[in-house]
Amino acid sequence: MQWGKFYTQTCAGIFGLIAGLIPAELGSQTDSSPQLVTPDFSGWWIVNEPEGDTFYLIVKKMGRASSFYSGPASNVIDKGTWILKDNRLFLRWENGFRDIIIKKERRYFRHSYFPHTSLDAEPDKIARAHRLSKKRVGSLTVSDRDKRATTAEPQNTDSHTSRSEFVGFWETRRGKNNPIFYFLERGGKISRSESSRKGANIDEGEWGQYGSEIRIEWETDPPEMIRKNSEGFEFTGTAGTNRIFTAPIVRIDPNQGRGYFNLSLGPTATSDAFVGFWRIPDEKQPYFVHIDLWSHVTRTRFDGETSIRKLKGRWTMLNDGVHIVWQNGSQATLTETPDGKSFGFSSFPEGASLPQFNESEIEVEKVSEKEYDRYISDILDKIQARQQSEPSRSATGKGRKKTVPPN
Repeated sequence: MQWGKFYTQTCAGIFGLIAGLIPAELGSQTDSSPQLVTPDFSGWWIVNEPEGDTFYLIVKKMGRASSFYSGPASNVIDKGTWILKDNRLFLRWENGFRDIIIKKERRYFRHSYFPHTSLDAEPDKIARAHRLSKKRVGSLTVSDRDKRATTAEPQNTDSHTSRSEFVGFWETRRGKNNPIFYFLERGGKISRSESSRKGANIDEGEWGQYGSEIRIEWETDPPEMIRKNSEGFEFTGTAGTNRIFTAPIVRIDPNQGRGYFNLSLGPTATSDAFVGFWRIPDEKQPYFVHIDLWSHVTRTRFDGETSIRKLKGRWTMLNDGVHIVWQNGSQATLTETPDGKSFGFSSFPEGASLPQFNESEIEVEKVSEKEYDRYISDILDKIQARQQSEPSRSATGKGRKKTVPPN
């Protein structure tokens, strides 16, 4: 499904669910009991998942927390507990999943861990976390019927849990050169594409989880299965004339997986992460890019001789960064990695379409305005020194241009 369609279909239901929870959740945030959670972490949070849906988190007093998802799984409300350690919020859910909310400067990130993953290991998923303001929550209303629907205990919760390590994009192979791609959505929907070509035919079915395996049902094709074992994940399906085969199946990056299913993702980046001064490494001379709040951008570069060259442009938001169009028609992108640890800068010629993956991206760093001013000051000193040396060089005959006699 396309993001626009997905967004319009789910917004009403999600906002209704939030409003249905308001009396109980916000009441616990405003009582007179001691505030045992730092203001940095208390309240409502929203996380755009790589799979395309949205995770809502409520951090409450006395070590309690609740969460739920947009989309088909939104009738499942997960309960959990939290502790605060080293300015990080550790959340443990009844379904065995763990989350850590980490603050980095003015930004927050959610590190997610599957039930059997050690917290000392790399997170299974990383995504940006954003606050959901109380004004936005408090302005929503919902009917009594919708309140009952969203707070009722969901049926068959074992096979349609809101969080599952099977949710996401997968790849297996039916033979050496026959890749098959799967997209397991929260709530029990599954899509299958047997081609890496964009726009290929996509089959749809349903899945349910039973312990450490999932069972997949298609409308016309035989059922399939994905099972977790000690070595990873194993796929069982059919090939040819209903011949059963078993093969490894591996999780693939969501950015790659979405392309196989013609999916787009809503914005995961916010402009505040990109506004400021950026130092761009270059083979000749490093240069600076300044992005301001009003969609203007300026590139400042020393030509190595006697001039500071400036190029102006405009920027717009991408899903994971900003797209820059310079006045000379050339383009650039500045993007952030999902974990917020680094930023990448890429340049493109005029008229070029932005690739989904770019191997020429270079890592850049954000710097203070003071460092930028120091860069300009150093350049001006170099220019002044060069200009002052030119008369003496001319007097000694050094630095004179060689005259080429006419033919």
